[in-house]
Amino acid sequence: MKRAKKKLPSPHLSFQHILTAGIALSAFTLCASILVWAYPSLVSRAVSLPKELLARSGQASVETETDSTMASSPELPSEREDSQKGLEELISSGELGEIKDFDEIIEVINKCDVCRLAINDGDYPYIVPMNFGLNIEDGKVVLYFHCASEGKKLELLRKNNKVAFEMDCGHEFILNDEKMSCTMAYESVMGRGQIQFVEDEDKFAALKIIMKQYHSEDFEFGTKVIPVTTVFKMVAEEMTGKRRKNNTKRNNKKQD
Repeated sequence: MKRAKKKLPSPHLSFQHILTAGIALSAFTLCASILVWAYPSLVSRAVSLPKELLARSGQASVETETDSTMASSPELPSEREDSQKGLEELISSGELGEIKDFDEIIEVINKCDVCRLAINDGDYPYIVPMNFGLNIEDGKVVLYFHCASEGKKLELLRKNNKVAFEMDCGHEFILNDEKMSCTMAYESVMGRGQIQFVEDEDKFAALKIIMKQYHSEDFEFGTKVIPVTTVFKMVAEEMTGKRRKNNTKRNNKKQD
């Protein structure tokens, strides 16, 4: 009888093992690199922890002058304390905070080109971005809007004319390489008021106010569409402004 030949292990099996081990090692290296990049303070703490434990137990041998200096130095503030301190510095310097001066709020409004109206629609607000025009009447901010003679927003406004509004401008991306943080510079105005529909005889003047928001010179437009155009205004009852300036040396402005 012939003996059955012993089956030798496939050479492909060893290659698969090597390939699997290589992938696992690469994944581990990638995770470690991300950890070091994202949490440098955590890695630094992990490196110094064994030395602190040895020093406390009296088992530490000879420490270098640098190690002694690191062990005796006070603990760095927590990230939360750093963040709070940075926020207080921004507010105290005027770089971040509320805009309280009326004329400065008007300057922000003049730089905006879209106003978002939040209209009451039952359980949820109905928000509409709209072109607008600014006029100061009796010391109050009056915003003018126009639209077609039919639509959902007009139906809602005729049921409830109380609205909120928001507009913003000056968007810049701020990147801080040293702190590994990023934020946005901006200026914004928000508030609330009540809508009043403009009568036909006053529509032309109201539309001229809207055009001034977008044209530095007097812009002439056809009057044939005025009868089929709805114009309304909102007198601001409450209004607040806020800004975040960009005073960093390096910033990346988002390109369209």
